[in-house]
Amino acid sequence: MDYAKEKNLYALFVMTGDEDRAVREIAKLWRDGECTPFNPKRDQYFKHSNGGHWQKVRLFPGYVFVESTLSDEDFATMSYPLIGWSECIIKLLRYNLGSFSYAMREDERVPLVSLFNESFCIEKSTGLIAGDRVVITGGTLAHFDGKILNTNAHKKFAVIELMFMGTPRKVTVPLDIVRKLQDKDLMI
Repeated sequence: MDYAKEKNLYALFVMTGDEDRAVREIAKLWRDGECTPFNPKRDQYFKHSNGGHWQKVRLFPGYVFVESTLSDEDFATMSYPLIGWSECIIKLLRYNLGSFSYAMREDERVPLVSLFNESFCIEKSTGLIAGDRVVITGGTLAHFDGKILNTNAHKKFAVIELMFMGTPRKVTVPLDIVRKLQDKDLMI
């Protein structure tokens, strides 16, 4: 997905379970192209007696993001009336209390949005285990090779750390480990 440098990314804290409702309320307020609200999702594997299936789940329950060309000041000015009358939007996130910086910093925004497809969903990546390392062979996690904190091959996920509004957050992302290399397969 192509994320232009001039676009800002804002995060709103919302009532958990009302993320889709908040997206609809925000979309009604702004003109097309000015702001794009979304509720990021990820693929998650659910195992059951018949095998398993992949399903989309919320990446950040309780948060909604807005991609916008508006400046911090303009976005905040337009957001506060919406926050006042909305029953599901709680607040616009910002960096520390003394700051009026609402847009995600570039070094936080770029890694996050690089994981998304055009529908703001993180699709499963594939990989293999080589000794004590995870090697990503396909998917958006290729940018995070070497930054995976842990994996669960049976539940098909990996945990990575992303910065989110100045705070490190552990994020579960879909990863299908297709093979585990034995010592004899490893190059010495």
